[in-house]
Amino acid sequence: MVRAIGLRFLEGDVWAVRRVRHSQLRRQESLARLAMLGSLAALWRAHEQVSPASAHMSTSFALLDTPQVPMLGMVLVVSLTCLCLVYVRASKCAAWTTPDEPSTKTRLNEIKADRSSPSFRSLPSGGGKEEDVATSNADRLFLSGGVGMQRVPPRLSPAAGQSIIIIGAGTAGAAAAVGLAERGFKVLLFERDMSLQDRIVGELLQPGGVRALERLGLDECAKEGIDSVHVDGYVVFTPPQHKKEGGEKVQSILLKYPAYDPATLKELFGVIDPSPSSPAADCPTLSLSPPRFSEKEGDKLVHGAGRAVTPPFPEGTKVTPAPNPPSSPCGHLSMPPSPSFPSAARQGPTSLHPQGRSFHNGRFVQRLRARALAEPNVTVVNGIVSRLLYAEPDSPTSRVIGVEYKIGTGRRVRNADGEEVEEKEVRRAMAPLTLVADGLWSSLRTHVDKAAKPTQLSSFVGLILSHPPMASPLPHPHCGHVVLADPSPVLLYQISSTETRVLVDIFGRMPSASTGDLAHYLSTHIQPQLPPVLQAPFAAAVARGEFKSMPNRSMPAANVDRDGVLMVGDALNMRHPLTGGGMTVALRDVEALCYLLETSTDLGNPAAMRVLKGRFARERKAWAATINVLANALHAVFSTPAGNPTRKDLRDACFDYLSVGGYCAGGPINLLSGLTPRPSILALHFFLVAFHGVRKYLWPVPSWGGLGRTYEMLQVACEIIMPLLSVEKSTVLAAWPVRALVGLIFPYGR
Repeated sequence: MVRAIGLRFLEGDVWAVRRVRHSQLRRQESLARLAMLGSLAALWRAHEQVSPASAHMSTSFALLDTPQVPMLGMVLVVSLTCLCLVYVRASKCAAWTTPDEPSTKTRLNEIKADRSSPSFRSLPSGGGKEEDVATSNADRLFLSGGVGMQRVPPRLSPAAGQSIIIIGAGTAGAAAAVGLAERGFKVLLFERDMSLQDRIVGELLQPGGVRALERLGLDECAKEGIDSVHVDGYVVFTPPQHKKEGGEKVQSILLKYPAYDPATLKELFGVIDPSPSSPAADCPTLSLSPPRFSEKEGDKLVHGAGRAVTPPFPEGTKVTPAPNPPSSPCGHLSMPPSPSFPSAARQGPTSLHPQGRSFHNGRFVQRLRARALAEPNVTVVNGIVSRLLYAEPDSPTSRVIGVEYKIGTGRRVRNADGEEVEEKEVRRAMAPLTLVADGLWSSLRTHVDKAAKPTQLSSFVGLILSHPPMASPLPHPHCGHVVLADPSPVLLYQISSTETRVLVDIFGRMPSASTGDLAHYLSTHIQPQLPPVLQAPFAAAVARGEFKSMPNRSMPAANVDRDGVLMVGDALNMRHPLTGGGMTVALRDVEALCYLLETSTDLGNPAAMRVLKGRFARERKAWAATINVLANALHAVFSTPAGNPTRKDLRDACFDYLSVGGYCAGGPINLLSGLTPRPSILALHFFLVAFHGVRKYLWPVPSWGGLGRTYEMLQVACEIIMPLLSVEKSTVLAAWPVRALVGLIFPYGR
């Protein structure tokens, strides 16, 4: 029955809890559900009774010969349509749970009317009244879908002064320590190694993650003092030897981030056009329609909507960005230049134009740690947490009350092997809430959820292309480059003024670097598939032999049912790093958790904390499911296992779909940037790619062979996307009746 419906308002990414008032809607919903379930049951019975004479046919085609199936299918479609109409009517007849708040439409109109202001996307309080601390910041965050750059000032929580233990001072842990300390909590932050780390992942932060940093007040950690490079979009390449059917010249596609944060359904879907009233109308460097690129003069890529390239600056050069008035068309906000590095890699002050950031992950994390160390409410312990402590050690569901950790005493002793090591002392720390944020290699994940086991999808091999300051060999500065190589993609992006990262995705067993097999594979198989301008720098990097590798893992969000503990970051949830979405999910989780804990009154109240954890799990699903499904699905689409021509057809269909431009390019890049937390829009674009790929088999006149290829491509598309949506429990496609119906028509492994 319809008691409370959480809906995304169709004119904006706005969350609202509504109550259905009319019993008529409840009756209509019941009838629609009964019709839907009845038709599904009849379809399943027809499936069970397929005649043996049709055994030589596939189950799906044999079922289509059953006479009652068309009528049952029509009943199912009509009942689903009626159910959707009931929900739409319910949303129109519903009321706000907070009566003093203005309507969703009013808030949306205020946002759109204020789009040219520096406080773009901030949500004003309702009716000019002082907002209640229990509903203000969290509601403002969720009502706006986390879109925008306006920071909501932190407020002291009613539970201020209570202690929180955070395990891990990485991206998620350090950011959470700062956010919670600003809200009055006493934070005990554990980290086993506070030194600068050298990693090959976590080096590209999408605009959605940058926006989260801005709202948390931590954006200077990514923009200043670490020689970071701003990212304006992506370029997708096919291998030089690849040609489309008919011998057409291979093309590359430039996909720019949107000129402003999408808010309405139209913008979220990808329809963002500069107009006189939009902030991008007077900004010539913000290209919204991705132009096509054609190869001319060997490796020179020429395009029609170019932008100025930041000139190289020698180290030590001081560059002061020109001030922009608040009323400038781009809505720039003034920001001081970097104190440690030249501003060449920053492109001036922050603006309304969403930008990503690429950097050395270790430098970024060190800046976050420095902010945490500067907080008076944060105590950092350089120690190793060995286990969680429980109120009842023998109970599998007992509440977590603290941690046991090892810390060095400063004395040197000899271990069993005769080696001299620092003596460790075992200590304990107690707190009503423990936050596990120990990352990819979490040793405490299974203490919270024994079923949380990551799955390895592939591996990344990382190399560095060295070059003069701001003279990267990449064809398009300030863009991520994706090469659709066989059998899996190659990713390139600049991480500092003098270094460009190359990540080569490898399936299965990693070739040995010590025997030279890895260098041989990269030189003979990967190098010829790169754009010509990159082949010589790549060969030089391979010759140096400085390889780093990292497994690419995926894991759905773990179940955190134990009281007294929460997880964030890679300890909670992982996806393939191809799209660079991991830090965006982690920072959005930290942001949501900080605002929710801001309203807590007692961290030691199990019932209240269960409600908070439930809301956290519901709210994070929008952005986490979108980024998780996109990353794993895109990796599957861009990968072409040997002997599977349908997968290659799907990859080519994706490339052709992006090359169309308009919403076909705008929607996917909005999803990639982390600015569209809508799994339904992702699923829609995914199937549009599949239908775009099969049109050549159906137009102008379909053949029997074309129908077969159409079925195969749609089945492969379902094999990729349906399990991912099912695991994330997102969109209507994850509902068991829909999954059963799709599995009946296009059987896929579940």
